[in-house]
Amino acid sequence: MVYPIALGRKHFDANLRGAEPMKISAVQHNPQDDLKVSLHVLFETVKRATADGPDLIALPEYYAFMGDSSKRLAASGAWFADINGQTAELAKSLGVTIHEGCLAEQRDDGTYNTTVVHGADGTELARYSKIHLFDIDLADGTQFRESDLICRGSSVETYDLNGWKIGCTICYDLRFPELFAACVTSAPN
Repeated sequence: MVYPIALGRKHFDANLRGAEPMKISAVQHNPQDDLKVSLHVLFETVKRATADGPDLIALPEYYAFMGDSSKRLAASGAWFADINGQTAELAKSLGVTIHEGCLAEQRDDGTYNTTVVHGADGTELARYSKIHLFDIDLADGTQFRESDLICRGSSVETYDLNGWKIGCTICYDLRFPELFAACVTSAPN
């Protein structure tokens, strides 16, 4: 799950005076192993979501492809530029801001869990790579190490939309209030 957070609620009157009300549509999607089919179903769902006139559409984590294994998911980072480009074009064609859930993004130094926000004109408003990776040891001996496949991001990202400052976070980031505090202090409003 990706959590676009609107900042400034603590100081609503002082900081958001004049901000436009915002309508957000959250799209649920169960990505499959067939990327082409998965994107087609997702993009049709996003098109239907615009019927309510949202200012922002939020997509889920790994919205385009999950794969049948962790290694296959990480390898899907090679498709990042293509999928991200298609999502930017969708935002532009629909005239709505899209906060991508996240995708595996392959870079020179590894693979990142990255969310990108595209404005209603298709331009990139923000790009955030997940800072808090999910590593766990269960009582039954089961281990999961996101950090075995995914590199940790390092920067806090926010963007402006209709007078709102919105912070970017992904999934397990939710358990770390200091990230949300950093989003607030990085926001000039």
